[in-house]
Amino acid sequence: MNRTTVGVIGAGRIGRMHTENLVHAVPEAFFKAIASPHLDEGWAEGLGISVRSIDTSVVLGDPDIEAVVITASSGLHAELIHQAAEAGKHI
Repeated sequence: MNRTTVGVIGAGRIGRMHTENLVHAVPEAFFKAIASPHLDEGWAEGLGISVRSIDTSVVLGDPDIEAVVITASSGLHAELIHQAAEAGKHI
């Protein structure tokens, strides 16, 4: 099975919930990286996410990451969508 390599931006309350659900429910996805100022390293490591940062460029700049899940605060969505599109990521 080919798996899509995914990055997540945002790990606040909602971001954690969505990330946990996606990691457990979408076996076709490999969640490689997560970036958030609210990052809990132990939580992300427990989900098997090996790349963890507070800097979104770590996710957006990784050429292996094909798709990005944006779970940051809604006020940041438009800018992050724009940045992800410019980086050539599926959103």
